[in-house]
Amino acid sequence: MTGKPMTYGEYVREARLKRGWTQQELAVRSGRRESDISKIETGATQSPTFETVAKLAVAFGEDPPLLDIVIDRAP
Repeated sequence: MTGKPMTYGEYVREARLKRGWTQQELAVRSGRRESDISKIETGATQSPTFETVAKLAVAFGEDPPLLDIVIDRAP
């Protein structure tokens, strides 16, 4: 594989466009603000909260990260 790895913001944008959604539609489906979606996609927000990541995953129909696993692995 060549090129740089995809950022989370690039992934969100690609997943949204693949579904034919606007940022506004993703915001409604995820319970986030449209400005939050824009900031994630452009990289202005580079570390979204766990809650935001989980809500976006559910909106995309994917399994959200498992909080208990993250907590179990915390130092």
